[in-house]
Amino acid sequence: MIETFGISQPLHRREDIRFITGAGRFTDDINVPHQAYAFFVRSMHAHGILRSVVTARARSMPGVLGVYTGKDIHAAGIGPIPYLPIPGFPMDMPVDTPRPALALDRVRYVGEQVAVVVAETLAQAVDAAEQIEVEIGDLPAVVDIERAIQPQAPVLWPLAPDNVVLSWHFGDTSKVDAAFASAAHVTRLKLVQQPRGGEPA
Repeated sequence: MIETFGISQPLHRREDIRFITGAGRFTDDINVPHQAYAFFVRSMHAHGILRSVVTARARSMPGVLGVYTGKDIHAAGIGPIPYLPIPGFPMDMPVDTPRPALALDRVRYVGEQVAVVVAETLAQAVDAAEQIEVEIGDLPAVVDIERAIQPQAPVLWPLAPDNVVLSWHFGDTSKVDAAFASAAHVTRLKLVQQPRGGEPA
């Protein structure tokens, strides 16, 4: 993408018109005969040990077709979401941060999925999900990138003790330094990009 368009170049997005005019189509807009509905139970903790997910009551609720936890997914042989390198973005070898479809031993952000209910109707899925008992042992968390990379900050991934999973370098440093050194005026500003759920800085 960068090689084709360059940084700060306009990129015509063909898909936006339908979204801003209310004509977008999402998975929730698709309905077929005899379809089932899924509803996720999510973590209320930013960081914690997942101690237990009790689903017995939910499984017996009317219309419920299945209730699944991270252990169920793991036992079925479904692995985590793999790391996929982005073409055109040369990076150092990233630290492995496996993302299971449903949390296994730990939660790393508010809203992480810990269980899912599949039922004949959405209302039945919601009702059953409300019967799932989740116990999470709270762990320290930070939500600021600068604090996350300070010494002694809470660590999300054991293989990234400094909460940095990869470094990305692009361009020619010497040419950039020379351009700044010869510029008539230099503006410095601080930009903050929030990490997505569960991602270190």
